[in-house]
Amino acid sequence: MSTSLTDSILTLALALPADATITVPRSWLVDVLGEHPGSVAPNDPHGATPLGAPANLITIAEAATRIGMKPSYLYRHTLPFIVPIGARTKRVDVQKLEKWLAKRSALR
Repeated sequence: MSTSLTDSILTLALALPADATITVPRSWLVDVLGEHPGSVAPNDPHGATPLGAPANLITIAEAATRIGMKPSYLYRHTLPFIVPIGARTKRVDVQKLEKWLAKRSALR
Protein backbone atom coordinates (compact mmCIF):
# COMPACT_ATOMS: atom_id res chain seq x y z
CA MET A 1 0.00 0.00 0.00
CA SER A 2 1.43 3.39 -0.91
CA THR A 3 2.35 5.89 1.78
CA SER A 4 -0.16 8.47 0.51
CA LEU A 5 -2.95 5.89 0.62
CA THR A 6 -1.93 4.83 4.12
CA ASP A 7 -1.86 8.48 5.20
CA SER A 8 -5.30 9.08 3.68
CA ILE A 9 -6.80 6.07 5.44
CA LEU A 10 -5.19 7.09 8.73
CA THR A 11 -6.55 10.64 8.36
CA LEU A 12 -10.03 9.22 7.73
CA ALA A 13 -9.77 6.88 10.72
CA LEU A 14 -8.62 9.65 13.06
CA ALA A 15 -11.55 11.83 11.97
CA LEU A 16 -14.02 9.21 13.22
CA PRO A 17 -15.27 9.10 16.82
CA ALA A 18 -13.31 6.64 18.97
CA ASP A 19 -16.16 4.12 19.15
CA ALA A 20 -17.13 4.41 15.47
CA THR A 21 -17.28 1.49 13.09
CA ILE A 22 -17.48 1.64 9.34
CA THR A 23 -18.39 -0.81 6.64
CA VAL A 24 -16.62 -0.81 3.33
CA PRO A 25 -17.48 -2.86 0.27
CA ARG A 26 -15.17 -5.79 -0.46
CA SER A 27 -14.73 -4.54 -4.02
CA TRP A 28 -13.31 -1.25 -2.67
CA LEU A 29 -10.84 -3.11 -0.47
CA VAL A 30 -9.70 -5.26 -3.38
CA ASP A 31 -9.25 -2.15 -5.54
CA VAL A 32 -7.32 -0.34 -2.80
CA LEU A 33 -5.20 -3.21 -1.58
CA GLY A 34 -4.92 -5.15 -4.80
CA GLU A 35 -5.92 -8.76 -5.37
CA HIS A 36 -3.18 -10.99 -4.01
CA PRO A 37 -3.04 -14.78 -3.89
CA GLY A 38 -4.20 -15.87 -0.47
CA SER A 39 -6.17 -12.69 0.19
CA VAL A 40 -9.25 -14.78 0.96
CA ALA A 41 -9.45 -18.21 2.47
CA PRO A 42 -8.59 -21.03 0.04
CA ASN A 43 -11.55 -22.80 -1.64
CA ASP A 44 -13.74 -19.76 -0.93
CA PRO A 45 -14.47 -18.24 -4.36
CA HIS A 46 -16.79 -15.58 -2.95
CA GLY A 47 -14.45 -14.39 -0.21
CA ALA A 48 -16.97 -15.24 2.49
CA THR A 49 -14.38 -16.56 4.95
CA PRO A 50 -12.05 -13.84 6.23
CA LEU A 51 -8.32 -14.29 5.73
CA GLY A 52 -6.85 -15.65 8.94
CA ALA A 53 -10.06 -17.39 9.97
CA PRO A 54 -9.43 -20.99 10.98
CA ALA A 55 -9.67 -23.37 8.04
CA ASN A 56 -12.20 -25.52 9.88
CA LEU A 57 -14.88 -22.81 9.67
CA ILE A 58 -17.60 -22.86 7.02
CA THR A 59 -20.46 -20.48 6.30
CA ILE A 60 -23.91 -20.88 7.79
CA ALA A 61 -25.27 -21.63 4.30
CA GLU A 62 -22.71 -24.41 3.78
CA ALA A 63 -23.54 -25.94 7.16
CA ALA A 64 -27.28 -25.72 6.52
CA THR A 65 -26.87 -27.55 3.22
CA ARG A 66 -24.69 -30.17 4.88
CA ILE A 67 -27.19 -30.97 7.64
CA GLY A 68 -30.44 -30.34 5.77
CA MET A 69 -31.65 -27.31 7.74
CA LYS A 70 -32.50 -23.80 6.68
CA PRO A 71 -29.83 -21.15 7.32
CA SER A 72 -32.41 -19.08 9.20
CA TYR A 73 -32.74 -21.88 11.77
CA LEU A 74 -29.00 -21.85 12.41
CA TYR A 75 -28.96 -18.05 12.77
CA ARG A 76 -31.88 -18.05 15.24
CA HIS A 77 -30.70 -20.80 17.58
CA THR A 78 -27.76 -20.99 19.95
CA LEU A 79 -25.93 -24.12 18.90
CA PRO A 80 -22.52 -25.33 20.13
CA PHE A 81 -20.89 -25.23 16.71
CA ILE A 82 -21.77 -21.62 15.82
CA VAL A 83 -18.78 -19.25 16.05
CA PRO A 84 -19.38 -15.47 16.02
CA ILE A 85 -16.83 -13.75 13.77
CA GLY A 86 -18.16 -10.21 14.02
CA ALA A 87 -21.20 -8.31 15.15
CA ARG A 88 -23.42 -9.88 12.49
CA THR A 89 -21.21 -12.59 11.02
CA LYS A 90 -21.29 -16.20 12.13
CA ARG A 91 -19.43 -19.27 10.95
CA VAL A 92 -19.68 -22.96 11.79
CA ASP A 93 -16.84 -24.97 13.31
CA VAL A 94 -16.80 -28.16 11.23
CA GLN A 95 -15.31 -30.33 13.99
CA LYS A 96 -17.91 -29.21 16.54
CA LEU A 97 -20.66 -29.68 13.95
CA GLU A 98 -19.53 -33.26 13.30
CA LYS A 99 -19.48 -34.02 17.05
CA TRP A 100 -22.96 -32.52 17.43
CA LEU A 101 -24.27 -34.61 14.53
CA ALA A 102 -22.69 -37.75 15.99
CA LYS A 103 -24.37 -37.13 19.36
CA ARG A 104 -27.74 -36.52 17.69
CA SER A 105 -27.54 -39.70 15.61
CA ALA A 106 -26.48 -41.71 18.70
CA LEU A 107 -29.65 -40.55 20.50
CA ARG A 108 -31.90 -41.83 17.72
